[in-house]
Amino acid sequence: MKEWVKRFKETGEFSPKPILGKQPTKINLATLKKQVLEHPDWFQHEHAQTFDVTQSAIT
Repeated sequence: MKEWVKRFKETGEFSPKPILGKQPTKINLATLKKQVLEHPDWFQHEHAQTFDVTQSAIT
């Protein structure tokens, strides 16, 4: 049985279990926050370029 089916039957949730203690490895969140405050007019892809990550990594 698929894990998500089992989890839905047990909890009623489809979402995956969170990975405890797992933090983003490529992006320093403090640096990202500082950058967003300094450049609030930048698009998401522009922030991603400065970290050399994909746009979805910034969400």
